[in-house]
Amino acid sequence: MEYRSSKGTYSFSENVVLGYFLDLSKKMKPSTLWANYSMLKATLMLKQNVDITSYNKLRAYLKKQSVGYKAKKSKVFTNEQIREFMMNAPDDTYLMAKVVVIFGIYGACRREELCNIKLTDIEDLGSQLLVKIPCNKTNKPRSFIVNDTYLGTYRFKQVVGVHKFASIPQIVANFLKLSDANLYTGPLS
Repeated sequence: MEYRSSKGTYSFSENVVLGYFLDLSKKMKPSTLWANYSMLKATLMLKQNVDITSYNKLRAYLKKQSVGYKAKKSKVFTNEQIREFMMNAPDDTYLMAKVVVIFGIYGACRREELCNIKLTDIEDLGSQLLVKIPCNKTNKPRSFIVNDTYLGTYRFKQVVGVHKFASIPQIVANFLKLSDANLYTGPLS
């Protein structure tokens, strides 16, 4: 932990860990602090055999930081909005976004899953596509079918990265002229 060496200590005492979270709280939201707490708890238990769940001052501090905090909720597209985008967005500008929407909805795919799909994972059956998602968050492979409604939209090739996948909901929201387009960050349906 770089924080410890910057403070000239090698301890994992409650005061040292609390100081670390005090520094983090200057640049992180309460929800992110809790996520960091969870990761640090697991790491320290595994690698140092230190159990920070008994650090009552630390937990009290994190709870206090969360008081009154209201997380931003991602917005979700309606079926009508998706249909409008798919029918009216020009292919010459939005073709890749349309394919991402199709795969995102049919496969309920996360952006990392979309990024990991390779051409060898897609079997063109003529009137349908069989898409296999080899690795995902649960480490259980799954597959989905894209029917002939959107088959023509799929048949193009372009390399796309994870950040581009993450921006697709905002691109769709901007096309639809929806307010707060930047809040469309999650699954497309």
